[in-house]
Amino acid sequence: MRLTADAEIAGARVDAWVAKALAVSRRRAVELLGSGELTLNGAVGQPRRHGRMGDVLEGEPSPAPPAGVAAEPGSVPVVFQDEHLAVVDKPAGLSVHPGAGRGGGTLVNILLGMKMPLAAAAGAHRPGLVHRLDLDTSGLLIVAKTDEAYWALVRMIAKRAVTREYLAVVRGIPKPPRGTIQAGMARDPRDPQKFAVVSSGGKRSTTFYEVIERFKGAGPSRIGPEPSRGASLVRVTLGTGRTHQIRVHFGALGWPVLGDRTYGGDAARVAGIDRQALHAARLEFTHPLTAQELEFQSPLPPDIAALLKALRAG
Repeated sequence: MRLTADAEIAGARVDAWVAKALAVSRRRAVELLGSGELTLNGAVGQPRRHGRMGDVLEGEPSPAPPAGVAAEPGSVPVVFQDEHLAVVDKPAGLSVHPGAGRGGGTLVNILLGMKMPLAAAAGAHRPGLVHRLDLDTSGLLIVAKTDEAYWALVRMIAKRAVTREYLAVVRGIPKPPRGTIQAGMARDPRDPQKFAVVSSGGKRSTTFYEVIERFKGAGPSRIGPEPSRGASLVRVTLGTGRTHQIRVHFGALGWPVLGDRTYGGDAARVAGIDRQALHAARLEFTHPLTAQELEFQSPLPPDIAALLKALRAG
């Protein structure tokens, strides 16, 4: 951005000039001038100085953080970004947005600290988020930088035009080895923090799966109460994106995700993994605004890779 003061601007305070030009508050204008994101004639600061004919205001100001979410230091891997959207690789143990009992330390806070613009249309406490990953699920996530991109991506996900592929290590050997899980899902009446498959009512949910590797033994550590059942590496694709969907579906069928204490995999302390063995491994979609064909893959994180090594050795 580059603006040159004319007769209308001359005599006005520089912070007022910035506030009017960018449609931001005077406080935000002072922040931009003080941080150096905007300079006046190449210099930092001077918000209270009065403009003169020919003054040059230039820079690339970042958007103000959305209300309710503070920018925080940190970094996450960004595997792709342009002016419309970004794809990030979220580590396990990182919440995606602030919520009840968690006011900060989330992916959104960190992205704002990285000066990434995030679409306000997604909501004040989850700006930019088109879809989500659970706290202890790792992998790829799409983030919208603009409202236009946000609404376009929401429509694409609703139409199943975004391929979201996961890798999961589950207890047992799913049969058939390739299939579709369709069920209604609702809050678990016994525990409102959980979800459950219900026989009537609930929201429609669809999960596609394929077993890609089987492990007959339990490895060096006990997988569960029936070690002889073994375990499987499963490729999973979402037809819908309900909260905890993969974990609920596999748990309900007796194939809980290893390490998932909430949905039946709590006995799966194998090879040092201490969370559900679930990873968002692949995204594929057509860019909603540029029509570019995009595909991204995330390698298995070290803890799941170690789990597989232990299972193969067993």
